[in-house]
Amino acid sequence: MKNELLFQRIKKLVLLERKIGIEVLECLYEIDQRRAYSELKYDGLYTYCIKELGFSDSQAYQRIQAMRALKEIPELKPLIEAGTLSVSSVSKVQTHLRQEKRSGTKRTITEKKNLFTAMSHCTSRQVDVKLAEVRGEKLKRKLVLELDEDLETLWIQVKNLAAHKSKDQDTEVLRILTTEWLKRNDPMAKSKPQTQTEIALKSMPKIPAPQRTVPLSTWQKPQTRRIPRELKHQIWARDQAKCTRCHSKYALEIDHKFPYALGGQNTPDNLRLLCRSCNQFAGTQIFGAGKTPTARK
Repeated sequence: MKNELLFQRIKKLVLLERKIGIEVLECLYEIDQRRAYSELKYDGLYTYCIKELGFSDSQAYQRIQAMRALKEIPELKPLIEAGTLSVSSVSKVQTHLRQEKRSGTKRTITEKKNLFTAMSHCTSRQVDVKLAEVRGEKLKRKLVLELDEDLETLWIQVKNLAAHKSKDQDTEVLRILTTEWLKRNDPMAKSKPQTQTEIALKSMPKIPAPQRTVPLSTWQKPQTRRIPRELKHQIWARDQAKCTRCHSKYALEIDHKFPYALGGQNTPDNLRLLCRSCNQFAGTQIFGAGKTPTARK
């Protein structure tokens, strides 16, 4: 087959593929309208697309979002058939519109059409850039990682320990890890000019810290709410670094069994490890829901 014929053939196939793609979306719309997936004992259209049609997660999601966009704006059909708009682009815009709706922003049909049309002939990356501009945000890059069993274990451990600082966001956990690593290893950070005070402190002889292990049973209540580091370490070790109530290792906190606000002491028998959820639950049992105790001075 000559190149010219090959080019003609593939163009016809691409046009056919787009037409079939539109028909797939129309079929999905009918199946969704009739809830026909229930006949095959699927709990929803997404599950049906994956288990019955063999789509990947992303393929199912994109087609469902594009189908919903076509349902509301049928004028998108010729644009998809002509290749002016890709199913991926339509899916991204539809997802953006749904997020806007959840946040209370409502667009007219004309405004929605204009937004879809603005993505004509755009690559996936260009669509991301334009939608980020609409939101008034900087474009976020996606990072996909494959973790083996050992690395996944380490990642979960870091997530658990950093839960409070990261606010349960994986991106914040990554930010904490990279920031701390750069502090220790970035040559540029180490080459920053030192102040006279820093130079003087470095030149002073180091005094070894006293080695002490204080038995838990002899620890006395301090004057403040702050729990000394040595006692914290011993409480973590005693409770085996897990919640004493549900055994979770996520977002652990040291809790006073008898609240400090009511006069509870910083003594080993009054301290325990709880996860954030169990700690909040314990607080509501004593103070009631939505009430914050004031520490007694």
